[in-house]
Amino acid sequence: GAYNQSLLEKPEMIVLTKIDLVDSEEIESKKKVFLKEGKEVVAFSAYDDQDISNLKAKIRTLIKSSIQSRN
Repeated sequence: GAYNQSLLEKPEMIVLTKIDLVDSEEIESKKKVFLKEGKEVVAFSAYDDQDISNLKAKIRTLIKSSIQSRN
């Protein structure tokens, strides 16, 4: 906010990467922290095609909703 106030109004998504290197309990723990703050959270591994597809879909949805909210 100190740099550009409009950044605070943009949608955001927290992306947890390299989940193939961390146990699932730690991933869920991190996700819960962000979810409690009302953040959208996506966890993915670049080695998992389904994870990549899910991330792409969430990004598309975020962009579409951002565009719609401006119109």
